[in-house]
Amino acid sequence: MWCVENYVPLRQLKEQDALIVFYEHLCTDFQNQARILLDYMGQSFDSRVKKIAKTPSLTSTNNSAITMGKRPLDAWIYRVAEDQTRATMQILSLFGLDRIYGPSPWPRVTTGQDVFKLQWQDRLIDGPQPMSHYRERTT
Repeated sequence: MWCVENYVPLRQLKEQDALIVFYEHLCTDFQNQARILLDYMGQSFDSRVKKIAKTPSLTSTNNSAITMGKRPLDAWIYRVAEDQTRATMQILSLFGLDRIYGPSPWPRVTTGQDVFKLQWQDRLIDGPQPMSHYRERTT
């Protein structure tokens, strides 16, 4: 589902249409990333933003990394088997999203705006590739 939710807007939007912010960057550089996001929306940063950011989302479960006080970016690595990671990479590749995310918890691109450069200048996300495309690239 994540691939479809991200593939469709990335395929349709142009750089001037959106600001892409990575969750990983919000977790590690919240104040700077929040300022960039709020500036883009024409809003100002104030103390309420930090307070709201510390509140777990409604989708956080009792055993999520956030609510258990664990590191949210890489806590999943210890719960996901290697074959699951390989299968996930295969699915990402079908959508061309393996150019943005790999098996590491960090995006492969430095900024959200880099996604637009990958997508439209290099035409990396031209549609799902056949399964043979993925197998040929990894063997």
